[in-house]
Amino acid sequence: TFTIRLLQTTTFQNTSFADTDGMGLLEDIKLGYFDKHTSSIHFCQPWVHPALPQADWDTIENLIKIFMHQFNRVINAVAMQMDIP
Repeated sequence: TFTIRLLQTTTFQNTSFADTDGMGLLEDIKLGYFDKHTSSIHFCQPWVHPALPQADWDTIENLIKIFMHQFNRVINAVAMQMDIP
């Protein structure tokens, strides 16, 4: 049995800007990370990328982008409802 972790760290600078980083781990091996500047996945192990067809990686990358956008939008909306600066 192996544990795969997807870690997300989001720092909210103000009501209009959030800085988000993401990383994937297999046990303690860093598989890759999401580059917020290019909005793409970078692989840290040479065997990770060939594990799936490119179309699957494209789908995963798009899902990550959608998730991060929606996550920041929802958190911002909740903060505004609760009147949190």
